[in-house]
Amino acid sequence: MPRIIVTADDTSGRVLHSERVTPADFETDHFRAQLAERVAWAVEDADRETVSVAGAPPPPAADTAAGTRAPAHAA
Repeated sequence: MPRIIVTADDTSGRVLHSERVTPADFETDHFRAQLAERVAWAVEDADRETVSVAGAPPPPAADTAAGTRAPAHAA
């Protein structure tokens, strides 16, 4: 099955986003918009990670309350 993976461009190899997708997923505008938003967040996180200062604490894990983002419409 196809998978979208976003990693930081550094030696850590840390995966910031990994998601399986199918052609059927792309049949709705809602899915496409939400996927674009998730990928954009992961790209921003990866960019921050590559320019972060050495020794800075890592960002919270995505599966924790601190690492979970509110949907854009909730802001």
